[in-house]
Amino acid sequence: MSIKSTLQVFHSANVRRLYFADFAIFLGFWLTFLSIIWLVYQLTQSSLTLGVIGFALNLPIFFLLPFAGVLADRMDRRTLLVWCSAGLLITPAILAGAAFMHHTSITLLLFVAPLYGAIYAIMNPAVNAYIKEVVSDTSDIHKVTGLISSNTKIAQLLAAALNGLLHLFFTIATVFVTAVLTHLLALIGFLRIKKVSSVQTIENARGIDQFVEGVKYSFGFSPFWSILLLASVGSLCVLGWQWQLPVFSGKILGGGSRTLSLLFLAGGVGGVIGGLYVSLRKYSAGLMRLAMFALCVIAICLMLFSLSRYRIVSIVITFFLDAAWVVLLATCSASLQLIVDDNKRGRVMSFYAMGVFGLMPFTNFLIGALCYWLTVSWGIFTLGSFCLLVASFYGMSLSHYREQLQALYVEKSIGELERPV
Repeated sequence: MSIKSTLQVFHSANVRRLYFADFAIFLGFWLTFLSIIWLVYQLTQSSLTLGVIGFALNLPIFFLLPFAGVLADRMDRRTLLVWCSAGLLITPAILAGAAFMHHTSITLLLFVAPLYGAIYAIMNPAVNAYIKEVVSDTSDIHKVTGLISSNTKIAQLLAAALNGLLHLFFTIATVFVTAVLTHLLALIGFLRIKKVSSVQTIENARGIDQFVEGVKYSFGFSPFWSILLLASVGSLCVLGWQWQLPVFSGKILGGGSRTLSLLFLAGGVGGVIGGLYVSLRKYSAGLMRLAMFALCVIAICLMLFSLSRYRIVSIVITFFLDAAWVVLLATCSASLQLIVDDNKRGRVMSFYAMGVFGLMPFTNFLIGALCYWLTVSWGIFTLGSFCLLVASFYGMSLSHYREQLQALYVEKSIGELERPV
């Protein structure tokens, strides 16, 4: 591992612009999200309305993500990212104007929140699929993916601090204006990326035919769907656990909102470290073995967290849990980008995104019901046990997947040191 060799990826102007554009997207997203939920609370002080707005924001993501990959494979991905970046400006701009004129309302939020979620759903697979086009050396793909995977956690930490400062000295309208500016920076970043490679698209094929082709390609070959399964199980269990953290901080660990903040802070720092760890690897070989190990760490951490009754122990566990989660996401994403066909990468990454967060509204409900039925501690312990079961299944099948991929490695001229499985 070498920090110097990892930072060398930033010698490429395109990589720098992609990294900072992606970071600006997440910073703008978190600023907008935090301001929307605070605005809803100010307007209604209703947990039900918070849930309704959250559902409205996430519902378009659920419906559009599977098809967003088709768009990412039909269009020039840089052009799609530019248009989506411009689209993301609309929601915070409208809310900033409404807040300045004191015309904010739940009706307005029910209109602009789904619009924001829809544009983000279209954009997400394109960003992931675009990495391989921007990175000229395939041996650097996992490094760039690891660094970009840290962006959401870094942006979350910065947005929380920035949001607090802006609310302290200014108004909520200023926060929305700041979100507009960050999305504008993302737009400028994508515009400045120079095209270095072209990906063959099938523009004349019907969209539905391309979607069906993407489903068959992603789920008809076990090395592909097993990676999607690993990322999905780990993410859905971690996200479900996060939604139960208020119960742990309020009823089990004590300390209320202060404990909750410390848990999220520890998780944010852990996520950043996890992404950096992946980016420091010299080669891509063994990425999926690392992903399997990360899912095992997630499983053990979930089980230990469910049994912990001490704040400091739970905070430390949260650090390692979030670190392992980001390692899992970075390794699975980089592996898929290395082994799937270039003209199908958008569709595969859309199914990846669907598994990571697209099903969140429904799985959170099911996990909440499980925790209500078994008690929250045993519910989270059950999630950990399930993760361990899936990781064991993948570990037992790893050698078989490696054999299945041999022909693909030869076809794509992927050397021994760059074979992720």
